[in-house]
Amino acid sequence: MPHRIKLFLIGLVGTLVVSSGVSSQTIADSDRNSLGLRIGYSFSMGDWTKVRKVPSLPEVNLFKEQITFGADLEFRLSDRLTLSLDGGYEQLDGSEWEAYTRTTGDTVSVTASFGYAGILLRPYLKISKPDIIRVEVGLVMLFASGNEITDGRLYNYDFFGSVRFGGEGGIEYDRMLGDNIAASLRVAGIFVPSGVEYGEGESRAVIALPVTLGIRFYY
Repeated sequence: MPHRIKLFLIGLVGTLVVSSGVSSQTIADSDRNSLGLRIGYSFSMGDWTKVRKVPSLPEVNLFKEQITFGADLEFRLSDRLTLSLDGGYEQLDGSEWEAYTRTTGDTVSVTASFGYAGILLRPYLKISKPDIIRVEVGLVMLFASGNEITDGRLYNYDFFGSVRFGGEGGIEYDRMLGDNIAASLRVAGIFVPSGVEYGEGESRAVIALPVTLGIRFYY
């Protein structure tokens, strides 16, 4: 296992232990842990979604944005600070590349997706009910994979070959609907340097901006 992954896992276990100890302390009713579930749309920035240029090829998207899903567990550290274990998943749409290849006489089918897992600190900007606003920042791991079938032959996307590390930040607004449940609106940004890396040494940063709506359960 790569050294960076070991360090990430050790940090994950450590934060879980610390958070468990903190959350077992006596806290006010409004200062509870929570579980968030969300769905939305992820916008992409940069050229990581595009087919690598060759002289005869116009600019074509290899991937397009699609619906994204996410969830997080939030552990209360104080009345204005929480620690969150965050994750998400997005299926990538290869229809533009598939359509272009049909014009050249080929038949291509693309299958690709990415998931991420992060550890975030969340300072609260507003904690007075019914409106709650928090910002977030932390580390993220990107897990991406994909392949295409061209005229019956399978080609794996090797540029998605390993786990990549980057950063995540965002802001979330919650509107309390009751004592234990809130509706949420979240805008986040994920930045992973060298998230896409080709064999010749060329790399591209993966930048994704998921905008999601969800439900948060307090316990």
